[in-house]
Amino acid sequence: MNEFDYADSFTHKFIQTFSQYVLLFFLLRFLYYAYLERQFWRKENEDKLDLVKSKIAYGMHQDIGNDLNALQFKITNWHSKNGNIASPEYDQLQNSTKQIITKVNDIVWSLKTEKTNLPAIIDYLVNYAEDILGTTKMAFNYKVTSNIPKLKIDIETKKHIYLLFKEALNNAIKHAKASEINVEISYIKRKLKISIADNGNGFNLNEINRGNGIDNMQNRIKKLNGNLYFLPKLPNGSIVQFELKIQNNIFA
Repeated sequence: MNEFDYADSFTHKFIQTFSQYVLLFFLLRFLYYAYLERQFWRKENEDKLDLVKSKIAYGMHQDIGNDLNALQFKITNWHSKNGNIASPEYDQLQNSTKQIITKVNDIVWSLKTEKTNLPAIIDYLVNYAEDILGTTKMAFNYKVTSNIPKLKIDIETKKHIYLLFKEALNNAIKHAKASEINVEISYIKRKLKISIADNGNGFNLNEINRGNGIDNMQNRIKKLNGNLYFLPKLPNGSIVQFELKIQNNIFA
């Protein structure tokens, strides 16, 4: 092969290789812009869905919530006019109305898209604990680490976190016979960890009547791909602790 043939061969290979790189470059560029376009439309659809959810939450709060509060007022007023005579029927009616109002408020909160970042969720959990324990004689202490990132949480995860916390707290109030409850919330290595500790009589998970409460908690934590622990708290009491990885890194 003479030098001209060698040069032609080298030039041909160079052009061929260069063409492949150019083709690969434009292919990657096309895929990148296609990805950006998909993300744009996804974000636009999410914004539309968030708007619908906000309207539903507002409508429920204005219509159903106000009607239920009015109903509770009428029940209390009727009871007062009848001499406040104690009766199981009145107590059951009052409790049922309160439970429905609580459930409606929970649904409204879960649909509020402006409340779907992690700090807002934690604030809601602490406020809920303060409200419910304020009706008891139990002391309440809580500790929240200062490094909680403002991450956006999807509605399903938000709902499961709240219901896990609510179930654990209510179990401690109803069954632990405790005088004090301590809540600790931290965020370490992308994991949200929540602990509900009491100084009550403790329990053995293998000996207690599990019921739907513990089963529901275990089913919820599975859906979140997290971990749930029931721990003895020496010398007395117990700790319910759950943790999950917060996958979403979109800042709200």
